[in-house]
Amino acid sequence: MPCHPADCRCGHCGAKRPVIGYETHEELGCTPAEFFVNVIKREKRGSHCRPEQGVATAPVPPRIVPKGKLSDEFILHVLIQKYQQHLPVYRQLAALLENHGVELDRKTVTDAVLAAGELLRPVVRAQAAELRRGKYVQVDETTVPVQTGEKTGRNHRAFFWEYGEPGGQVVFDFQMGRGRAGPAAFLKGFRGIVQCDGYAAYDDLGPDITFAGCLAHVRRGFLAFHDDESFVPLVPSRFPDMTDKMRAQIEIGVSNLTAQIQGAIGQTPTAQPAAATQ
Repeated sequence: MPCHPADCRCGHCGAKRPVIGYETHEELGCTPAEFFVNVIKREKRGSHCRPEQGVATAPVPPRIVPKGKLSDEFILHVLIQKYQQHLPVYRQLAALLENHGVELDRKTVTDAVLAAGELLRPVVRAQAAELRRGKYVQVDETTVPVQTGEKTGRNHRAFFWEYGEPGGQVVFDFQMGRGRAGPAAFLKGFRGIVQCDGYAAYDDLGPDITFAGCLAHVRRGFLAFHDDESFVPLVPSRFPDMTDKMRAQIEIGVSNLTAQIQGAIGQTPTAQPAAATQ
């Protein structure tokens, strides 16, 4: 930014004052998103002496959607908005139309999202294989509504199964149901500790799997017992002593299991507590 014109010349002799430096500061700026049409021209070559050679055309570069009208950059933009910013496709398209006057068919965009997912399948398989090579996996499942032709008026309740390890790979496996077949197929060949809740589908997944429970779920039972007044008449006078013994046993069990998990993930096991007296 230039100085005021009155400050650019010496007030005594009238000579132009030299620039000797700048006062600087930084501020955050932005460039609004811009959408445009790319016109791709591939060179075509003929022959001036041998027509039978035909026409040579520059090859088509690999794309997420071959012969599609959406660029790879635009598809990646949609994926980031959908999966990182949690903005559904229909809302992205509504904003695109309102803010930029660009109208796109929802199916065209969702097909591109699915095509990108298909290209990522080898990456997911590699991540799953790395998890199975380890010794410790955390597992949980959550519901996801799915539209199917078999049901009208309501969505089918499907499930995402999450498999991961602390600070490592996380893989989501989609299943139409909550049965044992999903985790059994994913964990086939795994040998180690599986930490999960008490859902029955995790039972009997293999002889080489050691199950570790979830302390948050264990805590719920104690809280429910504590808050339920109907249990009060059934509690004997020695309940405080029973609580102390139960707490000691639980601490020992948790400590032993923690040591196994620490060993499975390469950490040094912590010291074990002394056995509780009966």
